[in-house]
Amino acid sequence: MRRNKNKIVNRFDLGRVPVTNIEVAKPETLRELAIRLEREERERQEAPVRAAENQLAVTLRQMTDEYRKVWSMPVDKLRRADRDFLEASTPDLGLAQADYDAMDAESGAVAAQAAKRTLDEFLATLPQRGVTLTDEGLSRFRLFASALTVFRNAAVTVEMLQTALTWLEACLGNEIHHAPTTIAEPEQVERKPLTLNDVLQQGTDGSRDSDRRLRDATEFDWLNEHRPMVDAYLSHLHTVWSFIPTDESWRFIFGKHDSLFTRMNWSYGDARNYDSARKFMVKCGRWPSSMLTAGEVVEAEYARANDWSKFNYQVQNLTRRGLYNRPRVEAGI
Repeated sequence: MRRNKNKIVNRFDLGRVPVTNIEVAKPETLRELAIRLEREERERQEAPVRAAENQLAVTLRQMTDEYRKVWSMPVDKLRRADRDFLEASTPDLGLAQADYDAMDAESGAVAAQAAKRTLDEFLATLPQRGVTLTDEGLSRFRLFASALTVFRNAAVTVEMLQTALTWLEACLGNEIHHAPTTIAEPEQVERKPLTLNDVLQQGTDGSRDSDRRLRDATEFDWLNEHRPMVDAYLSHLHTVWSFIPTDESWRFIFGKHDSLFTRMNWSYGDARNYDSARKFMVKCGRWPSSMLTAGEVVEAEYARANDWSKFNYQVQNLTRRGLYNRPRVEAGI
C-alpha cells in the first residue's frame, strides 16, 4: 500500500508539508510611532496656514492684475487720478527703502537732487542699451517711479529704476518703447521774415496786407532784440519741466503786440512774472497741468476744500522732501 506523502503520521512528516509564506506587517517601534504622530499633528496645525497661503497667492495674482490695469491706463488719466487711488494701486516690488519723511529740509533737497541726477543718467543710458521710450512711455515711467518713491519709500537707485521699467514692460509689452526709426522729411524752403527796415523800404499803403506785414516785421525785430531772454526762459522750461512750448504759445507770452506780458503790464525783470505766465497758460488750458509745482497744487486744493490740517501736513511733507517748489510729477501728486 502506497503511503500518502502529505499525511502527517509523526513529527518527521512535518518537513514534507507544503509551506505558504505569509508576510506579517512589522509592528511600529516607539520611535516610528512618535515620528508619525508628530508629523500628523504638524500637518493638522499647518493646514489653516497652507490654506491661507494659497488664498494669499490667489489674492496677490488678482492684485497684480489690478495693478496692471491701473498702470495701463492713459497717462492723462493717471495724472488726474486721485492720490489715494494711486497709493492703493502702487505695487510693493520689494525695493530698498529710504526714509525721506525723516529727513530735514536740507537733506531732503540734497536727496531730491541726487534722485533727479540718477533718473536722468538712467534715461540717458537707455538708448545705448537699445531701448527708446515713446513719449507716453517716458511719462508713464516717470509717474510710476515717482509713485514707488512717494508711496513705497523706494530709494531711487539704478536697480530700482530698472525694476520699475521691467515691471512696466511686463504689463505693457512693446507699447512702452519702440525701436528708433528715422523718417525722412521733405525739404522745405524756409522763408525769411521781413524786418522793419525791409517793410519801410517797400513802403506802406494802408491796406490790410501792408498793416499785417508791418505788424509782423515789428514783432520780428522786437523778438530778435529780446531773444536771449526768450531763449533763457525756453531753456528753463525744457530743463526743469521737460516741456517745449509751441511757437504760438511763447509768442502769445512774449510777443510785442497784445502779448500776455503787455496786457498784464508785467515787468520782464521780475522772475515772479514768469511763474505767473506759466500758471496762466495752465489755467487757460494752453499748457498741461503737469506744469504746476507741488506747492501750487496743494495751495489750490486748500483754496477749494479749506482743510487746514491736510494742507499743513502736505506742506511740511513736501518741504522736508525738498519738493514743494518742484514739478508736481516729481512729487507724485
